[in-house]
Amino acid sequence: MDLNKMSLIYFRVFLRAINQYAAVLNKKFLDQTNFELQLWNNYFHLAVAYLTQESLQLENFSSDKRAKIFQK
Repeated sequence: MDLNKMSLIYFRVFLRAINQYAAVLNKKFLDQTNFELQLWNNYFHLAVAYLTQESLQLENFSSDKRAKIFQK
């Protein structure tokens, strides 16, 4: 398995973990009585850090590498 495929798998697994974390936050900490500002703040910082990491910025990739990623 090449490095590109491994990276895509890693990002997909990490994204699933973030989504599961969001589901728990929504279920247990979204209503007025249990709202935890710091918990939500940490979640959004995690999401922004994930989305803005350089290895996910497709515009920085060569056109061939971008095309391969879009095919997958």
